[in-house]
Amino acid sequence: MSAITKVYMVRHVQAMGNVRRVFQGHTDEEVSPLGQEQLSGLQKYFKEIPLDKVYCSPLIRTTRTAKAVAGESPVPVIAEDGLIEIYAGELENRPWTELEQAYPEQMRHWGPSYHLFCPPGGESFAQVYERAVHTMTRLMQANQGQTIAVATHGGFMRAFMTYVHYRNIEKMSVSDWYKNASVTLFTYDHEKDQF
Repeated sequence: MSAITKVYMVRHVQAMGNVRRVFQGHTDEEVSPLGQEQLSGLQKYFKEIPLDKVYCSPLIRTTRTAKAVAGESPVPVIAEDGLIEIYAGELENRPWTELEQAYPEQMRHWGPSYHLFCPPGGESFAQVYERAVHTMTRLMQANQGQTIAVATHGGFMRAFMTYVHYRNIEKMSVSDWYKNASVTLFTYDHEKDQF
């Protein structure tokens, strides 16, 4: 068996929370009209890519994304709680325009020091980082030598890709944000513990 696992990490298509410009977190809304078009684009993109499994966060926007990735193939689509977005506590479903004034202490970390961001009553980015590393490591180990797709969220992706590139949570502020419906491909060598 190959010691290489190939992972297509997909950020969910645009949801209505993106359109309304709110901190979505666990807020569960349908995809937007643009998101519907992005679903079609993802289905076409993955049509000729053989996948062994597709995993997704249990929210509507990621479940719909995962089903588009799987397309008409018989590949299983598996909901995985560990792939869910950061839980934003009191910031859930609040407009971004209100947050800096309403939560200045928390929002001063949004950007320059994401690793210190912790919304009241919610989940810190440090916790998301640990959860992302744990969840993705488990999925890659369970699918050694295979090709999988993972439909997840912007915050989760930023946390995990910080680990992939730096293995240092403090580098989260220099990591990228990933656009809706973006596809990021990486491989993991189990023997070398190397991306």
